[in-house]
Amino acid sequence: MFWLTGSQKFKMLEGISQSLAGRVAVFEMLPLSCQEISGNGPWRFTAEVGMLKQREDEAVLQSLHEVFERIFTGFMPDVIANDLDRNLYYSSYVSTYLERDIKGLVQGGMLSKFYDFLVCIASRIACELKYDEIAGEIGVSAQTVKSWVSVLERSGILFVLHPYFNNISMRLIKTPKVYFTDTGLAAYLTSWPDAKTLESGNMSGRYFENYVVLEVIKSFVNSGEKQNVYYYRDIDKKEVDLLIQSGEDFYPVEIKKSALPLCADKNYSALLKLGNIKPLVVICFSDKFMPINSNTYLCPVSVL
Repeated sequence: MFWLTGSQKFKMLEGISQSLAGRVAVFEMLPLSCQEISGNGPWRFTAEVGMLKQREDEAVLQSLHEVFERIFTGFMPDVIANDLDRNLYYSSYVSTYLERDIKGLVQGGMLSKFYDFLVCIASRIACELKYDEIAGEIGVSAQTVKSWVSVLERSGILFVLHPYFNNISMRLIKTPKVYFTDTGLAAYLTSWPDAKTLESGNMSGRYFENYVVLEVIKSFVNSGEKQNVYYYRDIDKKEVDLLIQSGEDFYPVEIKKSALPLCADKNYSALLKLGNIKPLVVICFSDKFMPINSNTYLCPVSVL
């Protein structure tokens, strides 16, 4: 048995001349999860109410400031395990990524544009991925933006969340949303000076959404399970942050940077036409898991 590891997989996979189908397994390793950092052991996130109630008993409540310290610092193993200088680490990371991993994948003379693209994407976390708008902002073609998004996604820097869509309703939006797999890198690229400023800034809600979405995704990746995770949005602007499909069941999740979010279930009824919709779970800064009505539960972010 051989284990091959590396910080990026493009050249590694290109060097394999045979398919090796059935003889090789490829494991994606995202930045560390909260559970890996705390040492509480891995778990696969579920929005099933009974399981979340049990999970609450094991969780240690986290304050808003504690969560944003983690969001700002990021989830890279070297920063956490070796207590490296965060700004120096990300500066070196970006330089190395551009000069070594990406140089051969980006057309000559476009590296500076690619850096502008990185910053532009970091400023749009938890937003719909609109290629034309990004292209106009940085001065390249929409096709180039699509190509660069693909590069970042394949190299594990971006996660693209697709909307739930079926042929039953043509009123559903098809545009994906974009997230960074490491919030620390996104915060570095957009020049947030510290966690406190980020926490009170106008992007704080989107950073919190990015944090929660990626913890959910990491839990699926680390457990080796398929990610049937989407978001919901229709042309009437009814949106739910996450929609987790399990067989014929759908588990909706909203993400709110509040201890007691108001009207968190306002779009729940829009989901009912999809089929078997389970109660809505609102991940927020509530100090306990509790119902607010028959179909909606507040869930402390610490369960992640």
